[in-house]
Amino acid sequence: MAPASRRRPSLENKLKDILGTVNPLGYAGVELMAYYVDFAASLLSDLRTRNTPSALTTDLCSYLDDIPAGRSAVVASKFHDLDRHGTELWNLSAQLRRDGSATAELICLVRVFAYLLLDCAQGSAGGTLRNALRVFKVALRTTKHCLEHGQLNLAERVVEKAAAYEESLIRSSNENSLGDKTVLVGLSREYFIVRIAVAWRQNRLDIAEFMLSKLTPSVNVLDPASAESLGDILFEIGKDQHAKKQYQEAVRWLEMADDVLVAQSLENLSGEACDLKTSIMHTLVRTLMNLPGEDNNERAWNIVTNMDNEPGDRLVVLLLKLDLLAADERSPLQNYSEILERVTRTVHLTESNFKTIMHHVHKLKSRNADMTFHVLETLLLERLAVAEKAEWVEKALVTTIWIVTTSAGVTGGEQFLEKLFDSLHVKLDKPLGQPATHAGQMLLWKTIEVSYSQENYSNTERWCLLALHKILGNAGDLNNGKIQRKLILCAMGRQDPLKAREIYAQMSEMNQHDHLTQYLLYKTSGNKVQATAAMQAVLEKYQYGAPSGVYLPALLRCTIRLLIHEMEGNEAQSTENIVAISKITTLQQIINVTWRLQGIDIAKLSRWIRCLVRLAIPSTPDIAEHLLDQAITLAKDATTKSTPYPPVELEWLATTTFNRAVDFYCAGEDAACRRWADRALQLATSYPDEGAFRKVLQEKYLALTWEK
Repeated sequence: MAPASRRRPSLENKLKDILGTVNPLGYAGVELMAYYVDFAASLLSDLRTRNTPSALTTDLCSYLDDIPAGRSAVVASKFHDLDRHGTELWNLSAQLRRDGSATAELICLVRVFAYLLLDCAQGSAGGTLRNALRVFKVALRTTKHCLEHGQLNLAERVVEKAAAYEESLIRSSNENSLGDKTVLVGLSREYFIVRIAVAWRQNRLDIAEFMLSKLTPSVNVLDPASAESLGDILFEIGKDQHAKKQYQEAVRWLEMADDVLVAQSLENLSGEACDLKTSIMHTLVRTLMNLPGEDNNERAWNIVTNMDNEPGDRLVVLLLKLDLLAADERSPLQNYSEILERVTRTVHLTESNFKTIMHHVHKLKSRNADMTFHVLETLLLERLAVAEKAEWVEKALVTTIWIVTTSAGVTGGEQFLEKLFDSLHVKLDKPLGQPATHAGQMLLWKTIEVSYSQENYSNTERWCLLALHKILGNAGDLNNGKIQRKLILCAMGRQDPLKAREIYAQMSEMNQHDHLTQYLLYKTSGNKVQATAAMQAVLEKYQYGAPSGVYLPALLRCTIRLLIHEMEGNEAQSTENIVAISKITTLQQIINVTWRLQGIDIAKLSRWIRCLVRLAIPSTPDIAEHLLDQAITLAKDATTKSTPYPPVELEWLATTTFNRAVDFYCAGEDAACRRWADRALQLATSYPDEGAFRKVLQEKYLALTWEK
């Protein structure tokens, strides 16, 4: 009884069902054979019109009911139909593959079905030895096609059926002419090569080795095409083992692949075989590099040396040398650098090759940054700039800046960058893009900050000029202004106001009017007395406040520094300096006005008081005492508020005041000593340490002896 029929959703599923009913060698009943023929005709019609029906309703199992007794004779009568339809389907599958009008799975199914039709025909009484040879070839080609497209199950079914052909053809080879025998032996070798490939895809390397053993006696007499095919399969197995980190197994399969090709004369192999041999050696070297032991490293070097003496891709050899040198920290760096430069000069520029070069540049930088300079210069000026690869130029140049600015012990880095920037700008005749420019300036800015913090002003200026180079011309006005202001600071650090004003003159109008630039310009004032007088005039104009955009505390600190500088200078006793020092009252007025404001920032006010006290103590002590009284009141009031008087400022005031009291004591001015000591103790009372600080000062005060 035939199974109940069910609908099939697609042509692929229909073919799968049919393929599941075919018996080995094609022995079946007349109805089933007729069905195969009818379905093949329908399939041919659909495929020729590129029409693949969405559903096929006929159930193959319904044709298995009534098998006639004399099926051999009946099947023989269908030989020509089966053979013709199988041949036509095979040829049509090749056409479908070329024009891409069917899926890879459908083409595989059609080819397998075509092969099974031919197999059924060959199993009938009409089959001949020559036809068996043809069907065997179709089986091998079908298996290869299925493997190429990942249809392992189909490949397994076909190659298993092909085993019977291989056995029968080899048995009959002794009865054929020498020419036929040569063909049969060649097909037998191809069969075992295909079986090795199938076993590998099945993850059955034991079966693959068994199939290889069938070929081993004849490996040395393989024809070049078979040798290349076998070498390719063995290479793929070795590469797969390498990817799985089975390095010992990978070495074994790769060496077997090489042995197969070495057994052939070089002139008999195709160009693809030479590339295959290079790939085998390349993978073998990289596999040996992953194995421990000096002997494996020596084997790898021997292979590379032999490759260097043979025809082939020079770049592969150079890259392998680079990998070997990079892996061995004892290797001479000069050799590594020279080979990397050779690669840089000769390699065809592709994305992959560019990344490879940059990878080895990073490797070389980790061992000796100075040696990367010449390589990067060659890459940028001789290769990338000429090729007009803007993206690669930017990546390489930013990497160069990164190496120079972050590597310890680099010598002459700024001179190298200056020369490189000049040459590159001439070749490109345009600046870098904005992202690369900003990346480069950020790296340079970090170096500028470090150099400036060390008060190395000349070196800082050189780095600033690099950051302002034309090659970084897309930095934008704001970024350039920031760097130019740093140049002004360097000029101030070297006491060169003329240079500072020269830099100011080179700035854009927007950067000149920037409040930070104006502040620096004020600091560079040559006549400090005039600058102080100007400051007083401005404060009076704005009623001791500040217009929008002006940070008053910074200007006040600057003014105080100017006054202190004048006091400590050689002209401190001149009439102009006396006038300048008298301007302390101006600063006192600022604090007085601020004192009366609501919501005053006590942190800012405390800093202003400290600055003025420091300035007033040596020249106008009465103002200093008045400021201390204000600080005492402010500190007491702040103890009951959410924002206390800053402890650091309070400690400084109390300590400085007490020290000044001691100075008066030593000078014999007892009354002044008592006034200042009393203020110091009052300040210490507000210090948040439960009276410990005040106790220390009080003990020191009580230790003083007074004349009666």
